Amino acid sequence: QLRDAAIPVLWWLHDAKSGYEDYLRHVLPETVGENIHIFSVSQYADDAMHTYRPLYASGLLLYGLRDEADSLKPVPPMDTQGRKLFVSVGTVIHRKGQDILAQAIRLLPDAVRDQCLFLFVGKNLDPDIFRHIEAVQREYPEAVRHIPAIQREEIFSLYRQADAVICSSRDDPM
Repeated sequence: QLRDAAIPVLWWLHDAKSGYEDYLRHVLPETVGENIHIFSVSQYADDAMHTYRPLYASGLLLYGLRDEADSLKPVPPMDTQGRKLFVSVGTVIHRKGQDILAQAIRLLPDAVRDQCLFLFVGKNLDPDIFRHIEAVQREYPEAVRHIPAIQREEIFSLYRQADAVICSSRDDPM
């Protein structure tokens, strides 16, 4: 919509290959105006974009923006009951692979799993994937929790509290 507008536009792409396969290749224009300056969040995201839009000139603008987390209001710590906190954050969809993490939790030895709290954070948009979270939560109620959505301030607090952040994505631009 802003192609050839009088204002410069910085377009920061952060889509994985699957985003182009499923949707973006059908809606993105073949070319963009000279006012559009395209940057990708990673080399992987840049390569994915160029697979479907080879005429786009682009550069890399990696994550590395100023951290705003410390300026946000602190949130009370989560009660982990002394367990190591593993956090998985992302909308519940096939690409994010929460079912892979659920299976990995099942494969842990009981003695290890008993020392851990796995927190899934994300809105359910895929019932087939969400049922894996629900099932592992029923199997190990002390070790697995799900929160559908949290405020921005809370996510940074969770990241600070976490012993590990897990990315189980099948296809991830980062």
